[in-house]
Amino acid sequence: EGTLEGIRAFSKRRSPEQNMNRLYVVENRYTVTGGMADHRLRMQAGKVGAVARQLAEYIGGKTGDEALKSVVGNFSQTTIFTAEQGQWIAEAANDLIAKKGAALVLVGYRQPAAVQALVHSINAALGALGTTVVGRKTSGKPGATIADLSKEMAAGSVKTLIILGGNPAFNAPADLKFAKLIRGLQTVIRHGLYEDETSLVVEDGTQHWASWHVPAAHYLEAWGDGRASDNSILSQQPMILPLFGGWSEIQLLNFILTGKKSDGLDLVQATFKQIARGIDAESWTKFLHDGFLAGSEAKAETLTLNAAPIADLAAAHRPSEGIEIVFAPCAKVDDGRHANNGWLQELPDPITKQTWDNAALISPATATRLGLEAKQGNGVFAFDNGTWLSIQVNGATLDIPAV
Repeated sequence: EGTLEGIRAFSKRRSPEQNMNRLYVVENRYTVTGGMADHRLRMQAGKVGAVARQLAEYIGGKTGDEALKSVVGNFSQTTIFTAEQGQWIAEAANDLIAKKGAALVLVGYRQPAAVQALVHSINAALGALGTTVVGRKTSGKPGATIADLSKEMAAGSVKTLIILGGNPAFNAPADLKFAKLIRGLQTVIRHGLYEDETSLVVEDGTQHWASWHVPAAHYLEAWGDGRASDNSILSQQPMILPLFGGWSEIQLLNFILTGKKSDGLDLVQATFKQIARGIDAESWTKFLHDGFLAGSEAKAETLTLNAAPIADLAAAHRPSEGIEIVFAPCAKVDDGRHANNGWLQELPDPITKQTWDNAALISPATATRLGLEAKQGNGVFAFDNGTWLSIQVNGATLDIPAV
């Protein structure tokens, strides 16, 4: 999840020859990050919030931070930890307290809002605000989600939909039934590299083409710009001209707004001129050379914790029980968008070493509980070939081999 800047900074401190940092990881499946951890705690995804609560309770008690105590007091606690797990959490908390002002707690984007807020409270108690946590004010505003869009499409309030890249008919959450919703629109304009499931929606055996398919230029064929994590403006420079006359996103958007086809270079220069308050050969050349505009980053803002709404959010948190199903993106084909690339499919997964196919990864304890026969072979715990699971969620069924 981290930015390249953060990954680089973390990696620089992993050398044993210096004052090396220490990494604690709590995760529900084995990951590359977990493999680098100094201390790793295996825990159900739904119980990660309980670990955060226990961590917060220990830190609040040791530091006497009243804001953190108020949040913890409202956070539901239904998980009973073993003595070994409790000791692991206590040792992690002691390390964090010992490095107050130089410590950081990160939470995965999959965790609910209450857990995210609780971790912000922990960082505030550890003196991280303004040191290891820096706030920057950006001009961007939160946009609508694909779930919000689906509701509007279902209500009939959307007549024309412009899809820039992506393949939502294929990889949008299944319960949104996005492919079916696309059929009900008057006009669908698709901007993409391929004619895929979104360009040609097949529903109930019937084919439905998008009204328009605009061939997209690959990012290595197009001019563009963007923002870094500190809000600096960045340059995207093409290596070659578009091979098949594709348009970039900014060219298409500009055409919709103005009715004129403009060169991507002109659009990027116009943005640069506005942000840099002028443009000349020297400033433009430096921007292309450096890859970013110096001084365009957002200034650091003073951060404070508002504990009251966080405490209310924590009170509404209700962890789930039972067997969990966690959908994790593939290290090779992501959410399936690169599934047609055979070379990527042949790459072994960095953890399971699987190629070409998918499987349900379950723990040995769960396998035993489900009555699946397992065996140890070649250092890998796996089930006999032919052992399949039938997973049912909300009326949807998936038959998949178990590992």
